[in-house]
Amino acid sequence: MSETKKDKKFIILRIKFPRIYRFITELPVIKHLKKYQKRLILSGFISVLIFLGIVIVSIDTYRNIQKKRQLEKEKENILNQIQNWKSISEQYKGYRDAYFQLSLLEYQFKDYVKANEYLRKALSFDPNYKEGRELEKILDKNL
Repeated sequence: MSETKKDKKFIILRIKFPRIYRFITELPVIKHLKKYQKRLILSGFISVLIFLGIVIVSIDTYRNIQKKRQLEKEKENILNQIQNWKSISEQYKGYRDAYFQLSLLEYQFKDYVKANEYLRKALSFDPNYKEGRELEKILDKNL
């Protein structure tokens, strides 16, 4: 008799607990998942590839923007130096190094014609200027 009371208590307790734990292990759900398993795996794989592609393109774009900003800063710096050396060359008309620096800055700015003009002025003041002659050889290759 005591066993039947224990059985009744066990049955009552079993009824009170929810049966959520059976959802995963039930056979119809597993069959349903197996049916679409290939599609799920394929769509997940494609989603991961698309996400990785977006991340890679974003990183590359960020790096390109950083490079562009740095190049713009360098360009601005070169232009400021050119203005500075122009004012010095106007103030001191026979100053060979001012024209040579202008020539170097124009060369960095890739304006080879102006670089050659400034170099000619620098060499007119000192025809034996060694660095000027070396730059002249380099400029002749680019012209």
